[in-house]
Amino acid sequence: MNIRDWLDNFDTNIATLDDKYEEAFVGIVCGNDGILRAVYDYDKMINVLEREGMDYTEATEFMEYDLFGFWIKDGPMILNRMPR
Repeated sequence: MNIRDWLDNFDTNIATLDDKYEEAFVGIVCGNDGILRAVYDYDKMINVLEREGMDYTEATEFMEYDLFGFWIKDGPMILNRMPR
């Protein structure tokens, strides 16, 4: 099952990122405003960008400036996990 098919089980329209980040999809959260949001794993998104040919520095810069710079209200969330 892909992300869109799974999210169709919910009674709302949940914004997602480009399909290339599907493997980085973690699940959904409900904010204190009641809005459901898709959640993606930051490190897995970096891995996707590296496979596309970016090095680690380019991938993190893309995430921080190009992706986060255009973040939208009620859009997906990115989870940056604490190192273990």
